[in-house]
Amino acid sequence: MAKQSQAYIKLAELAARSKKHARGLPEQDEVNALWSGVGFLLGGQRFVSPIPEIAEIIPTPKYTQVPGVQHWVRGVANVRGRLLPIMDLGVFVFNKRSRQQARRKRVLIVDRGDLYSGILVDEVFGMQHFELSDYSKTVTEGIAPSVAPYLGGQYIKEGECWPVFSPFKLAVDPRFLKAAS
Repeated sequence: MAKQSQAYIKLAELAARSKKHARGLPEQDEVNALWSGVGFLLGGQRFVSPIPEIAEIIPTPKYTQVPGVQHWVRGVANVRGRLLPIMDLGVFVFNKRSRQQARRKRVLIVDRGDLYSGILVDEVFGMQHFELSDYSKTVTEGIAPSVAPYLGGQYIKEGECWPVFSPFKLAVDPRFLKAAS
């Protein structure tokens, strides 16, 4: 028992000496609040969407074309037992198909209430983080008027404009909801 007591005393002394000579963590003068979103490319323009508005991001699944639908509806895919309509966002907002390589395209899944839909974008950049102080309610010029109804401001990061695209705003657009021709 005496050996155990001595070992404990030695460990306690060592811990006390370590604490006495330990340096504190460096102080942080200011903490910048961050906003995070999913960055993506559409029609050559970078956008960012709020994370809570994107249920999932998947590679473009195999889909079946559906007759009698709008030209921006690619078709429907079976994603884990659920039918997912695939909408080409570039065709919907810019009225033209992207020339981006198919392997880079991704589907952003929007799951809001009764709406379960996939929006095809040219490329996904993953999570993007912005300082809240870099937010502006107005979007700089150069954004197509056809995409403006779905925007909610912008962030500037390293001199580049990232308009905030809201899939939830898209999901309540009567034109988007009327996919049948």
